[in-house]
Amino acid sequence: MAYVTFPVLRTKEDWEEDASPDPIRQAQLTIGWAEHLVIVYALWLGPMPALLKVFLEQAFRPGFALAKAEAGQMGKNLPTGKSARTIVTMGMPAWVYRWYFRAQSLKGLERNILQFYGI
Repeated sequence: MAYVTFPVLRTKEDWEEDASPDPIRQAQLTIGWAEHLVIVYALWLGPMPALLKVFLEQAFRPGFALAKAEAGQMGKNLPTGKSARTIVTMGMPAWVYRWYFRAQSLKGLERNILQFYGI
């Protein structure tokens, strides 16, 4: 099995200024082409897996998901017209996740990442 590897973004400058690594550029081409995204992950210890978050941070950078901004300003979302479906597997009944944990991981992904970028 081949794994895609890419570095963790550690600073604001890394996110804004460094070029995306080749695997991320390939993923951006695919995301740019797609009309509908499907994100599937296993829920372990609460939030989405760290590698999924690292991937999303790398992929949704200025110039791809956000317009490049002037210093001290936030870039505007680039229009996407895309939709997404998230599938989360877990070792508990879905109603427990929604009631007790308030589906915080799923809500965080949908609100703080997908909706933020206009998906």
